Amino acid sequence: MVAEWYLSPDWDEQAQADFRLRLSHERDRRVFYLGQKAAAIADEHPEDALALYDQKIAAAEYEDEIVPALHAQAMIHFRAGDYEAMFSAFERAIEVGGEFTAIAAITDYCSAVGLLRDETRYDTALAWLDKLDTRAMTQLGSLSWDLRPARRAPSFAGKPAIANWPRMPRAMHWKCRSATIPCPACPA
Repeated sequence: MVAEWYLSPDWDEQAQADFRLRLSHERDRRVFYLGQKAAAIADEHPEDALALYDQKIAAAEYEDEIVPALHAQAMIHFRAGDYEAMFSAFERAIEVGGEFTAIAAITDYCSAVGLLRDETRYDTALAWLDKLDTRAMTQLGSLSWDLRPARRAPSFAGKPAIANWPRMPRAMHWKCRSATIPCPACPA
């Protein structure tokens, strides 16, 4: 049994009435509770979860409250097979949050484009990935490698992007930062 009233996946008439009553007494955390309850009921009651996320979006004051709700809506649409609604929700999240707040929405949008092989959205996905690449390069400084040609080439030019790893400095290999998991691409 779930101790917190807003995390219960129950959504019968009594549970809905209880949630509405408790929510009506909340002022400061209303947006939080709407999002948590929507997430709790999303698997069994996706339409009601979408409605709760809509209420959260309407009540939210900040983009970091809106973007996750739009992202969650996109994922509900994905699970339902409504891909146009999914892309629409991702695009709204990216529009609201930009490349800073909507990183998860951008990467999931691009993943969905590839997974669904939606060629009409390839250019948009690549443009967003380029923005993320530029941002990452700015944050990391000028580095000597570039994975973009491998990503853009058809079928990764017959090679996975990992083939570019040996050109990277050893300190930048994520696996090499751990002494217990040596990176196979690094020289011994």
